[in-house]
Amino acid sequence: MEASSASSKEYFGIDSFDDMLKLSLLCEENKNGLVKLLDNIQGSKCLITDVQLGSLVNQVVVEGSKLLIDVNVEHFRELKDEPLDKFINSEGQVGIPENFVYLVRPQLPLMSLIGHQIAATSKYGVQSTYYVFFVPQKNSACMYFLEEQINNPMIFNEIIFGEFKMGLIPFDTDILSLEMENCFKQCNVDGDYSSLDIIAEALLHFQGKYGVIPNVRIKGNCSRKVVQKMMSIRVEELEHEQVRIQQKQHVIHGMNPKYCTNQSVNQVSDGTFDEQKGQNADAQRLPSVPEKYSARSEVDLLVILDRDVDLVSPLVTPLTYEGLIDDALGIQNGKVRLDTIAFVGTNDHKDALSNNTAANNAISAKADSAGSGTSVGENVSIVLNNNDAIFAEIRNLSIERLGSYLQNKAILIRERYTSFRDNKDASITEIHDFVKKIPKLTMEYKSLNQHINIAEMLKQKTDSRAFLNQWQKERGMLEGESYLDEVEDIMASDVKHEKFLHVLRLLCLQSVTAGGIRAARYDSLRRSVAQAYGFQHLCTMNNLERAGFLKKKDSMLVVDINSNWAVVRKSLRLIDERAHDSIQESISYVTAGYAPLSVRLVQLLGYNGASWGCIGEVLKLLPGPVLEFTQQAGTAEQLVEALERTLSESLGINGCSTSSTKQETSFAPNVLLSGVINSASAGTNFILGGNSSRGISRDDGIGAIKFEETTPQDKKTMMVFMVGGLSYLEIAALRMLSTDVHFPYRIVIATTKLINGERIICSVKHDF
Repeated sequence: MEASSASSKEYFGIDSFDDMLKLSLLCEENKNGLVKLLDNIQGSKCLITDVQLGSLVNQVVVEGSKLLIDVNVEHFRELKDEPLDKFINSEGQVGIPENFVYLVRPQLPLMSLIGHQIAATSKYGVQSTYYVFFVPQKNSACMYFLEEQINNPMIFNEIIFGEFKMGLIPFDTDILSLEMENCFKQCNVDGDYSSLDIIAEALLHFQGKYGVIPNVRIKGNCSRKVVQKMMSIRVEELEHEQVRIQQKQHVIHGMNPKYCTNQSVNQVSDGTFDEQKGQNADAQRLPSVPEKYSARSEVDLLVILDRDVDLVSPLVTPLTYEGLIDDALGIQNGKVRLDTIAFVGTNDHKDALSNNTAANNAISAKADSAGSGTSVGENVSIVLNNNDAIFAEIRNLSIERLGSYLQNKAILIRERYTSFRDNKDASITEIHDFVKKIPKLTMEYKSLNQHINIAEMLKQKTDSRAFLNQWQKERGMLEGESYLDEVEDIMASDVKHEKFLHVLRLLCLQSVTAGGIRAARYDSLRRSVAQAYGFQHLCTMNNLERAGFLKKKDSMLVVDINSNWAVVRKSLRLIDERAHDSIQESISYVTAGYAPLSVRLVQLLGYNGASWGCIGEVLKLLPGPVLEFTQQAGTAEQLVEALERTLSESLGINGCSTSSTKQETSFAPNVLLSGVINSASAGTNFILGGNSSRGISRDDGIGAIKFEETTPQDKKTMMVFMVGGLSYLEIAALRMLSTDVHFPYRIVIATTKLINGERIICSVKHDF
């Protein structure tokens, strides 16, 4: 029992979460920005948000509606296709609010709903003011479409438009997300890169809080555009700041600019500058960088990857607890919604937890009352984050290990009760101390019961024959086998049309791992999809082609053993035959054998002194350019030089810079790859960069690695940002890396959207 708990801490760093960056600062800033925006609108307000954004607002405003009520928000609505009515304030009086405030994503379907609501309320003579705030930025197409929907210039001209820049949102102590629904589709299907500006601004804002990240490594076309935009903004800010400083210097008559201090320049603006004192001051030079960027960074390395660098990982079924919850039940904004009927069986687990003692009955009664706010058949929302101590320990466990862990946890709770019951001579102080622990034990008891029930639901799914067949198909595809016949059988038997996304997911995985699908077979599959699910979905397949998920090839081979995927899979040892989901010794445990490609790239980058050079030959097989450069909180000239490198350097690795191939390690790429492939069979220790003379040998599926152990205090911090979405499968693998004593970095995870296989397919699906 204790060994199991210790193991989970060793691999997933429960204690180390407290040592991560204080990401709550970003949440606090988003909350304060929203409150300020609403407070600037005078009078009573009705806040209307779209469904997804409303959930994000709840994530940011953790205090709930009370905080918004304090700024005169009397009504809350979700944006639906229904009129705005039934306004009853807190005093029970009926009254129309003075302001209707829409907080929405810039999406055309939402503009249609807003237009209908505004047009309908205007017909009844409502004299309220309408505000439409786009998150994160205004969109001209949406405004034009809204004008057409309202079809009344006088009403439209009275609408006040604005934007609310909700940046990176902390979903946990180590996860940030922009929750941009359409970023992947816009960049990879529509060719619209405007969303990358939002990413660049968000990363700059992050660096304003935590310091300029000195080392930047990117892979992918979108990632390069993000970095270029980020550097361009910094150059513009520096140039503007220097112009401002020069203007202030000219105001100081007879003052030598080189003796100008920060204080004296600022005093010019408020009229308090003493010229004689300023000239004689023993001063420092003026800064050449805006004060918003600190020269001291809490993050040492920024890694930005495009989603299309690894299209395989999100399509693979995860075998971790959190990953399966998302895959089977769906996690939205850090919560899962379940029917309360799923928790009717909670009492079935009390036998394992209690012995009918008075203390146990007290705990049980409190736990029951805590969950009695909703009736059977209603949805209940369960928050999934590290504030739940039990979930923090089990979220990244494999489903096979989960049952024994929960059983041991139940026994541990029972032993706490038993030890108190058996203490017949307990003093008043001891009894009082136990009573004070009851609220905490109540929450632990309730949480354990919830997770036991969820685990049972997942276990029913994972024990089914259908799930096993799906896992076998996916594993076979990853290893180079063809399952197109089986996919066609699924389509033929899907009379209720319930497996459309599942079919597309398998087709995409087959195409990506096989280097495409033969032209004749591909055309046959398109006809089958059209006949089974409707001809409109041919547009969806076209979108999947543009995104890179589907590909038609002229080769006569069913599976091309020389395809890019096959070479990458073998070179980086992405399939670990020894791995099992109950043995969590390598990142491949997340799928019982497949190491996510994106995480493997991060792993090798970290092991090799933060240099791509060690795997340059493999990176050539993956889409998009590679880039390494260093940025500083320095002068404008230094930033311009860095920007020019991002624009002009073309390195030999799909457009990567020659400067990035500097010899930070003593191994050439071809030597490293050969060692990665052969070192395990040769039984030798292969050093992946750095000085490992005092290291410890460890086998992680990529050959025996000899590396020094590092304590959490000695680790630097790496930020991994995935443009286009990140799956919980990859998050679990990144967390394992972060807490691995042999990996030299702890990892902060960031992305544009938290996704799974079906969610990324849906994002590309054609809108009808």
